[in-house]
Amino acid sequence: MPEFSLDNDAAELCAQKERQRRYFNRGKRVLCPVKAGEAIRARSPTGTWKPAECLREVAPRSYEVLVHGAVRRRSRKDIWAPAASPDPDPETPLFGPASSPVEADCVGEPALPSSVHEDSAQPLRRSTRERRPPERFKDFILS
Repeated sequence: MPEFSLDNDAAELCAQKERQRRYFNRGKRVLCPVKAGEAIRARSPTGTWKPAECLREVAPRSYEVLVHGAVRRRSRKDIWAPAASPDPDPETPLFGPASSPVEADCVGEPALPSSVHEDSAQPLRRSTRERRPPERFKDFILS
Protein backbone atom coordinates (compact mmCIF):
# COMPACT_ATOMS: atom_id res chain seq x y z
CA MET A 1 0.00 0.00 0.00
CA PRO A 2 1.52 3.38 -0.98
CA GLU A 3 2.24 5.84 1.79
CA PHE A 4 1.78 9.56 1.45
CA SER A 5 1.63 12.54 3.74
CA LEU A 6 -1.22 15.00 3.63
CA ASP A 7 1.04 17.64 5.17
CA ASN A 8 3.53 17.44 2.28
CA ASP A 9 0.76 17.45 -0.34
CA ALA A 10 -0.90 20.48 1.27
CA ALA A 11 2.42 22.35 1.44
CA GLU A 12 3.15 21.57 -2.22
CA LEU A 13 -0.35 22.71 -3.21
CA CYS A 14 0.07 25.98 -1.29
CA ALA A 15 3.48 26.54 -2.90
CA GLN A 16 2.01 25.89 -6.35
CA LYS A 17 -0.86 28.32 -5.73
CA GLU A 18 1.57 30.98 -4.50
CA ARG A 19 3.75 30.51 -7.58
CA GLN A 20 0.73 30.82 -9.88
CA ARG A 21 -0.49 33.93 -8.03
CA ARG A 22 2.96 35.50 -8.36
CA TYR A 23 3.10 34.92 -12.13
CA PHE A 24 -0.50 36.11 -12.62
CA ASN A 25 0.02 39.35 -10.68
CA ARG A 26 3.53 40.27 -11.83
CA GLY A 27 2.39 43.17 -14.05
CA LYS A 28 -0.37 44.46 -11.78
CA ARG A 29 -0.39 47.74 -9.89
CA VAL A 30 -2.68 49.44 -7.42
CA LEU A 31 -4.92 52.23 -8.78
CA CYS A 32 -6.31 54.88 -6.46
CA PRO A 33 -10.09 55.34 -6.30
CA VAL A 34 -11.75 58.20 -8.21
CA LYS A 35 -13.96 60.67 -6.35
CA ALA A 36 -17.45 61.70 -7.50
CA GLY A 37 -17.40 64.98 -9.44
CA GLU A 38 -13.74 64.60 -10.43
CA ALA A 39 -12.72 65.56 -13.97
CA ILE A 40 -11.29 62.47 -15.65
CA ARG A 41 -10.65 60.88 -19.02
CA ALA A 42 -12.55 57.71 -19.93
CA ARG A 43 -11.57 55.21 -22.60
CA SER A 44 -14.10 54.99 -25.41
CA PRO A 45 -14.93 51.73 -27.24
CA THR A 46 -12.57 52.85 -30.02
CA GLY A 47 -9.70 53.11 -27.53
CA THR A 48 -9.40 56.90 -27.43
CA TRP A 49 -9.49 58.87 -24.19
CA LYS A 50 -12.47 61.24 -23.93
CA PRO A 51 -12.96 64.01 -21.31
CA ALA A 52 -15.51 62.90 -18.71
CA GLU A 53 -16.76 63.45 -15.19
CA CYS A 54 -17.05 60.76 -12.53
CA LEU A 55 -20.60 60.58 -11.18
CA ARG A 56 -20.34 57.83 -8.58
CA GLU A 57 -18.76 54.52 -7.69
CA VAL A 58 -21.14 51.69 -8.61
CA ALA A 59 -19.10 48.75 -7.34
CA PRO A 60 -15.48 48.18 -6.38
CA ARG A 61 -13.34 49.44 -9.31
CA SER A 62 -16.47 50.30 -11.34
CA TYR A 63 -17.74 53.85 -11.90
CA GLU A 64 -20.53 55.70 -13.66
CA VAL A 65 -19.04 58.47 -15.79
CA LEU A 66 -20.61 61.26 -17.83
CA VAL A 67 -19.07 61.33 -21.33
CA HIS A 68 -20.42 63.93 -23.78
CA GLY A 69 -23.85 63.95 -22.09
CA ALA A 70 -24.17 60.15 -21.91
CA VAL A 71 -23.83 58.16 -18.70
CA ARG A 72 -21.51 55.17 -19.11
CA ARG A 73 -20.20 52.55 -16.73
CA ARG A 74 -16.42 52.14 -16.78
CA SER A 75 -13.91 49.98 -14.98
CA ARG A 76 -11.11 51.70 -13.06
CA LYS A 77 -8.55 50.51 -15.61
CA ASP A 78 -10.49 52.44 -18.30
CA ILE A 79 -10.41 55.69 -16.29
CA TRP A 80 -7.50 58.08 -16.26
CA ALA A 81 -7.53 60.69 -13.51
CA PRO A 82 -4.96 63.25 -14.74
CA ALA A 83 -2.70 64.63 -12.02
CA ALA A 84 -2.26 67.91 -13.93
CA SER A 85 -5.00 70.36 -14.86
CA PRO A 86 -8.61 69.14 -15.33
CA ASP A 87 -8.67 70.46 -18.93
CA PRO A 88 -5.36 69.45 -20.51
CA ASP A 89 -4.17 71.05 -23.72
CA PRO A 90 -5.66 69.09 -26.67
CA GLU A 91 -2.30 69.29 -28.45
CA THR A 92 -0.55 67.46 -25.61
CA PRO A 93 -0.33 63.70 -26.18
CA LEU A 94 -2.10 61.58 -23.59
CA PHE A 95 0.71 59.08 -23.38
CA GLY A 96 4.43 59.50 -23.44
CA PRO A 97 7.35 60.25 -21.17
CA ALA A 98 5.75 63.36 -19.69
CA SER A 99 2.43 61.78 -18.71
CA SER A 100 1.05 58.47 -17.58
CA PRO A 101 -2.48 57.02 -17.64
CA VAL A 102 -2.22 56.50 -13.88
CA GLU A 103 -1.33 59.15 -11.34
CA ALA A 104 2.18 58.73 -9.97
CA ASP A 105 1.17 59.40 -6.35
CA CYS A 106 -1.62 56.78 -6.44
CA VAL A 107 0.36 53.98 -8.00
CA GLY A 108 1.55 51.63 -5.33
CA GLU A 109 3.93 48.77 -5.59
CA PRO A 110 2.44 45.74 -7.31
CA ALA A 111 0.53 43.49 -4.97
CA LEU A 112 3.31 40.95 -4.91
CA PRO A 113 5.38 39.40 -2.17
CA SER A 114 8.91 40.71 -1.75
CA SER A 115 10.36 37.46 -3.10
CA VAL A 116 9.21 38.39 -6.63
CA HIS A 117 11.46 41.44 -6.71
CA GLU A 118 14.46 39.30 -5.78
CA ASP A 119 14.06 37.27 -8.99
CA SER A 120 14.30 40.37 -11.18
CA ALA A 121 17.64 41.43 -9.64
CA GLN A 122 19.59 39.07 -11.92
CA PRO A 123 21.17 40.69 -14.99
CA LEU A 124 19.64 39.90 -18.36
CA ARG A 125 21.51 37.14 -20.17
CA ARG A 126 22.33 37.41 -23.84
CA SER A 127 23.14 34.56 -26.16
CA THR A 128 26.74 34.27 -27.34
CA ARG A 129 25.73 32.09 -30.28
CA GLU A 130 26.98 33.17 -33.70
CA ARG A 131 24.10 34.55 -35.74
CA ARG A 132 24.06 33.75 -39.44
CA PRO A 133 21.49 34.55 -42.11
CA PRO A 134 19.46 31.61 -43.47
CA GLU A 135 20.99 29.54 -46.27
CA ARG A 136 18.35 30.73 -48.74
CA PHE A 137 19.89 34.22 -48.54
CA LYS A 138 23.48 33.14 -49.26
CA ASP A 139 23.42 34.55 -52.81
CA PHE A 140 21.35 37.61 -51.88
CA ILE A 141 23.22 40.77 -50.85
CA LEU A 142 21.66 42.41 -47.81
CA SER A 143 22.36 46.12 -47.52
